[in-house]
Amino acid sequence: MRRHLFAISIVLLAFGHSLSANAVSRRAVMVAPGRGDHRCTLQVNVDGAAEVEIWGDTAELRTLSGQDAFWRRFECTAPVPHRAADLRLVSISGRGAVSLLRDPRTSHGSAVVRVDDPKPGRGVYTFDLVWRGSP
Repeated sequence: MRRHLFAISIVLLAFGHSLSANAVSRRAVMVAPGRGDHRCTLQVNVDGAAEVEIWGDTAELRTLSGQDAFWRRFECTAPVPHRAADLRLVSISGRGAVSLLRDPRTSHGSAVVRVDDPKPGRGVYTFDLVWRGSP
């Protein structure tokens, strides 16, 4: 009986590790603000589908399908505030769809962006979260 419980524990531990293995956190590199709007520029490499959850100056990249997604860039002029005025997503480059699933104003401060890459192989996606006013 002990051997079975030990084996089940090992399997559950391995399964739990594999579920969290595709989430990669990253802290933003702070850059000097330009004139006007604040922004965070994110660049990710995706094969399939991924989500990026951003809160403050931290983000987590989760692979939903395909090969593991990975970071290329995460730069902000200020941390994303909980109540950003006029927050919007601006897609800069990529061969698929990028969409804002969750807005920090309505989700306790976190924004979630989904990236869907429809073609075989990896695609590079660059997008900005832009908002007005002070952070």
